Amino acid sequence: MTQIRLLVAVVTAAVVIAWPLTLSGAAARPTSATRLSAAQTARVDAAVGKIVSSSLVPGAQLAIERRGAVVYERAYGVADAARKKAVNLRTRFEIGSITKQVTAAAVLQLVEAHRLNLDDPLEKYVPQYKPGAAVTLRQLMWQTTGIPDYTALPRFMHSTINTPGSFERILALIADKPLDFAPGTRWAYSDTNYILLGRVIEAASKMSYNEYIREHIFRAAGMSRTGTIADEGAMRDMATGYSSRNGRQGPTARFSDPWAWSAGNIVSTAADVLKWDDALFRGKLLSLQSVALMTTPGTLSDGTPTSYAMGWVVDTQDGHKRIWHNGGTVGFGSSNMLYPDDGLRIVALINDASIPPETLTARVFEALNPGLAAATDHAVAYEDPAVTPRAKDIMRGLRRVIYTRPL
Repeated sequence: MTQIRLLVAVVTAAVVIAWPLTLSGAAARPTSATRLSAAQTARVDAAVGKIVSSSLVPGAQLAIERRGAVVYERAYGVADAARKKAVNLRTRFEIGSITKQVTAAAVLQLVEAHRLNLDDPLEKYVPQYKPGAAVTLRQLMWQTTGIPDYTALPRFMHSTINTPGSFERILALIADKPLDFAPGTRWAYSDTNYILLGRVIEAASKMSYNEYIREHIFRAAGMSRTGTIADEGAMRDMATGYSSRNGRQGPTARFSDPWAWSAGNIVSTAADVLKWDDALFRGKLLSLQSVALMTTPGTLSDGTPTSYAMGWVVDTQDGHKRIWHNGGTVGFGSSNMLYPDDGLRIVALINDASIPPETLTARVFEALNPGLAAATDHAVAYEDPAVTPRAKDIMRGLRRVIYTRPL
């Protein structure tokens, strides 16, 4: 089995500067030192092909960057079964909660511009939400607020099907509910935290959230095939999302952009997600100091680390440091995994949420390191009992997003 253990140590700026850079500001061309061997390529093809063919995933995109060069891009299966349209490298997928990374970066851009302070109370920007008045922006980023998750409420799915979304409607779902715990005392994944950050971005920038990320993230990073759910009607090469129940698969109903918004509304390609990673870690979007802060796990009030940073999870896979986030909407799954010590970034997008999307990226890492995977295929009795519960908590929270609700 793959061993996943969360890091207790605080991540430092070394996470940022460990990535190889090129002077051009764009991904380098593969060289003999970076390109995959024929054997590695065959193992990756086999690993992904096996998962796609043995599950109900209709189609997938996979992209790998190694030491600054894109060394692998593949498309698998179908984007639209009814039209018999295959996935290609230009096919777009909803990427769900990977959006949270973009939202976190937007907040930090506004901090750098002195328009926000991470220790500002939420009431400064969203005064109408009384239960969360004293919550800080930092706690929202770290998911330590106690604010209820609107997507976990029974009324949520009914609302998404029957009414157009809006920030006010999301707020109405939680307005009469107390906090689940005192801010800073626990960690709990809540999409509401990042919805609230979207409104904070609007208040500080005087732009709509979608306009802000289009101008300050997508355009700045060269993400020419990236937009939001609101753009899907005008997008060519948009994949159809599917869901499976009782062994039967069918296209899913889509919900309006505001129901996902700053917690999960981005539409992209695997190649563009790599462009996002590249721009972020090269310091094109933020100072490297801010990127280090963004990828440093948060802490509770008593100093306990949580292993969730600002839109990123920080843990290890088979002893290798990993910085990542997955995502899911109704009919789509995504995974953006970075292995800084190995110089690897792996992005997988699928158009069915029937499997955890990080399964693909983790298996690809194993395919690139077959000796490592074989050597660690044993029980994990030595795992640190103080760390393992946090790992399981993180994974439960993120996988619940895929299986029971969007984002």
